[in-house]
Parts: sequence; structure tokens; C-alpha cells
Amino acid sequence: MAGRSIRVTPEMMEDAKKLVKLMGAPVIQAPCEAEAQCAKIVSMGLAFGTATEDMDALTFGTNYLLRGFNSKKEPICQIDLALVLEGFAMTQAEFIDLCIMCGCDYTHTISGMGPVTAYKMIKEHGDIEGVLEKVKELNEDLKDRDPTKKQKYVIPEKFLYEESRELFTNPETITDKAEIEKELVWDKPNEAGLKEWLVGSKGFTEVKVANGIERLGKCQGKKN
Repeated sequence: MAGRSIRVTPEMMEDAKKLVKLMGAPVIQAPCEAEAQCAKIVSMGLAFGTATEDMDALTFGTNYLLRGFNSKKEPICQIDLALVLEGFAMTQAEFIDLCIMCGCDYTHTISGMGPVTAYKMIKEHGDIEGVLEKVKELNEDLKDRDPTKKQKYVIPEKFLYEESRELFTNPETITDKAEIEKELVWDKPNEAGLKEWLVGSKGFTEVKVANGIERLGKCQGKKN
């Protein structure tokens, strides 16, 4: 509930970007979904994978998804999209439809249908259109047998699966490789800039900022 009560303001976002830049890391402003832009950067060969807790990075097509950077105890989990598709015996298009049916940010799911059933349905019928036809058939059959019985699967009134599929397949991203390469430049931390901004403008203690800068300095040149 505490998390829900926090509203991220444009000022906070600008502060976050400024901090990252002062730390010497690049910032790229995604025109739409961040994970979609990250997946595009990976597909360009400019990055290895996408580090996020959001699984839709795979739906956007990132080669590798790296989860667990927020935990100090658990190891990083690397998910290989090619192995996922091989294990599911699915194409990327089928995988996208499966993810939409399991739940995404853009539309509701079919009530009463969990991920296991969704997987079986996609494997059997190929896409969401085929699944919807089957669900309607099952509902009609149930209605004919017992009109008083509740439907097992309920298709949402506004099931925006086509729009969701389009967003995953053709997301709005920066596609100019040269433009991305120009921004993907790592530098040394701006020590003076960090101290002036964090201590002078944001109220951080000088000792805490100095310790942070020291940690950043020790990371320079290290691959971990």
C-alpha cells in the first residue's frame, strides 16, 4: 500500500536521469515502453540483454532477460528467449499470443483460463483467434446442455488482444543504430557534479556521497 501511495513525478524522473548521467552511465529516453527499446538495442547488437523484473521484455523480443538485480542475496537469473521458444515448441508470434492470454499491461484476460490452459489452447489452435472460436464453441455447448450453468470461460467485453499484439510486435522505438551508439557512452563519475548536486541541492550528507563515489570508482573497468 505504501508503494501504491507514491506518485512518480516528472521531476523525479528527470532527477533519476541526471543522477545516472553524473554517475557516468548513458541514458536513452524511450519514446514508448522502456523494455521495448531495450529489446531493440539488444537486437542491434549494442547490448547483451535486458535487465528488468518485467517479463514482457521477452515478449518484445530481447534475446536475454536478466532478473534479480534488486536482490543482494539471490543470484541473477538469465532467461534465454531462444531456449524458451524451443522448450515451449512455439514461434515468437505464438509466444506473444500466449503472454497476452496469461496477462499483460494492455488488456484483460479470459476469466477462468489460467496459464496452463492458455498454453494448451495456443498449442492446439495456433493463435488467440482460434482460441476464441473454441471458447465460444464450448460456451454454446454448455448453454445447450444446461442454460442455468455458469460459463467456464468468460471473454472480456473489451479484449484488446489485436492492439496488444501490435504493441508487442511493432512497438514505437528508436531504430536509428547510429543515434543509439552516439548515446551509449560510458564515462567516469563526475565527482564534483555529484557532490554539488546531491549535497547542495538534494540534502544528502557529504560522507554518504563520498562513500558512494568511492564505490563507483572501485567499479571502474570491472566487468562485474
